[in-house]
Amino acid sequence: MITISIPATQELANHFAKKAPRPIRIYLEDTGCSSMQLALAGDEVRDGDKVVEQGGFTLVINEELSEAVGTVSIDSAQYGFIISSEKPIAGGGGCS
Repeated sequence: MITISIPATQELANHFAKKAPRPIRIYLEDTGCSSMQLALAGDEVRDGDKVVEQGGFTLVINEELSEAVGTVSIDSAQYGFIISSEKPIAGGGGCS
């Protein structure tokens, strides 16, 4: 399941106001030092994706990632978005 807050929906609407809307992928991003986080990017639907229509947007996530992280919530922040998951994302270890 994917949920998107009203403020995040408004931010996405502002972003796509003068652009053709496209699917928004939720993916696992390497942030360095063996750390991972969920992120958003414009993309296309691929085989093996779970597709959710919410707030007037098409959200896609790889089915295996979806099963691993559980419910994904998208909210807006001062700069960008906060993408959180029901289940913690494994990783980390720090830099030396």
